[in-house]
Amino acid sequence: MPFRGSARLTVANEGARDVGAFYSNIDFLLVDLLPADALYFHAQYRQVVPNHPVRDSEGRPINNPDGKQNYVYCETRGRGHLLGVTLGVIQNAEGWMGEGDDMIFVDDETKPAIIGTGSEDYFLGSWNFGGREGARPFSHHQYGAPLIQSPERTGGRYCCYRFHGDNPSPSTGT
Repeated sequence: MPFRGSARLTVANEGARDVGAFYSNIDFLLVDLLPADALYFHAQYRQVVPNHPVRDSEGRPINNPDGKQNYVYCETRGRGHLLGVTLGVIQNAEGWMGEGDDMIFVDDETKPAIIGTGSEDYFLGSWNFGGREGARPFSHHQYGAPLIQSPERTGGRYCCYRFHGDNPSPSTGT
């Protein structure tokens, strides 16, 4: 994580209980000069509680081709690459939690450069990760869902990740 003048790491306990022990190890290397066009690492954390799906008057999901009501994983400006996404879900309703198409907007906020076919496909799990009765955790080098508990049920839990080291999503910063 390059830095020019300084770097700051912050740890916060947002839980209800005190932490009895905490350990961290931070390694760094100081260099005399960074290239003027060196890229920086940025991470974002987002949370919506509860996150309600967008539905029509009969309870069916509404198509959302412009992304206006999407849950946003990452929002940034400038030149760089999207390196990855992690998603943790505690379901607040019955049914598949990942309905909706993944969208990546690059350099144009009005229309997505990439429109996928759903959360399970973005995380490379397909078909609701196996559905209500057939979902099984999986984990690979660049993608996975290593935690799937009570799939498609209220209170169910998912933890998913997808890294883009082998297929970066670049932005030119225009």
